[in-house]
Amino acid sequence: PAAATSGSERHLVHGLESFRDIPGLTGGPSRFGKRSAMRGGLRRFAAYRKIRGMVEIELDEFAFRQFDDPTYAGTRISYDKKAFEEKVNDYYRERVNVQQEFQDRPVLVDGYAPFCKHLFMPNFVGDSITCGAIKITKDNEHLLRTRYESRSEKELPVLVRYFPKGSVSSPPASYFDLILYSREQINKESVAMGKDKPKSDAPWGLISIKAQEVPFELPMSPITVMRNELISQGGSGVPISREDYMKSVEYWKDHAITAWKGLEAGEHIDLGQGLNTGATRVANSSSS
Repeated sequence: PAAATSGSERHLVHGLESFRDIPGLTGGPSRFGKRSAMRGGLRRFAAYRKIRGMVEIELDEFAFRQFDDPTYAGTRISYDKKAFEEKVNDYYRERVNVQQEFQDRPVLVDGYAPFCKHLFMPNFVGDSITCGAIKITKDNEHLLRTRYESRSEKELPVLVRYFPKGSVSSPPASYFDLILYSREQINKESVAMGKDKPKSDAPWGLISIKAQEVPFELPMSPITVMRNELISQGGSGVPISREDYMKSVEYWKDHAITAWKGLEAGEHIDLGQGLNTGATRVANSSSS
């Protein structure tokens, strides 16, 4: 999306020039100034997209596995994909209006790179959604397991550690951390991995759903920070930040993900669940 005055506005500026001549979209001069007039126009633009059946946030195929794959080891969502997408977009539009009227906190929170944003949303699915990571203690550390895992055939396998699902108790998640990638980045990664660009005009793609207790970002895993440099090997092409890496180590030395089951018979660990805000969407709906 094109640059704008705030992160919450960038999504709406995307494609706005194409709709400049729609009657009543941009409105006239505002006694509150240019910025207020712009926000009013952006709100009408969002309403126009909704009427036309357009979405601001589209569920990307990389996230389909969290709904469809019975062997998926991370947070699985027992909810219709289209209905989930509609809930997300309704909440998003509601938050945009609140921010524009009351100067509330940003709707989209900056992620680890300019193309990545977070939308924190209350868990509306229910108590079946539990937190994706828990603290390591003396009572549970003997239950930790390790294995090499990749999310797709094109990614390099990395060593991960986890608690098998059921071996520890995970509290119900209060929030979803919805990780969004810009349309430009999604297209860029698709080309880099030799895939066709998705046919979508939605400014944002929802590439991962993290279940957690808090409405703010948790650090991605250290190995993900490192792998993100390698776009041709499943990363996103973002250079390593030593500061971010050390923050990641500080958190993940005391935490581990909880896997869906015991990871037998080809089950996959979710390397983007509870640890990876840099989840790269290079897999199709049938891969991990």
